[in-house]
Amino acid sequence: MLALIYYRQLKRWVDTGIFDAYPVLVERGLQPTTDKVYAADHYRAIADMLFDAVKWVKNQRTLDQFIILDDWLTEPEEKERLFSLTERLSAALTKEECQRLESWKTINWKG
Repeated sequence: MLALIYYRQLKRWVDTGIFDAYPVLVERGLQPTTDKVYAADHYRAIADMLFDAVKWVKNQRTLDQFIILDDWLTEPEEKERLFSLTERLSAALTKEECQRLESWKTINWKG
């Protein structure tokens, strides 16, 4: 459900990373009560969480400690892929939110 909420909110800027998870669940022996089951890949899930945090967490230090990228993505090419995705989300952010996002990216880039 969460992936679908963000998908609807952000699909204008980012139409990637959301997939139909129904077949995956069935393949693993689960029987969803609906055939509409969506999920996000790691990059999209992190981008969605970051988008939300940049919008609602006004304190930069709190934001920097809230999402620590090395907890999920440790390789430089993985971070580049996420940063590319966040560039597209910048169109949905205010100037102040973009500045917080850029500051977060600088702190989390250890390539």
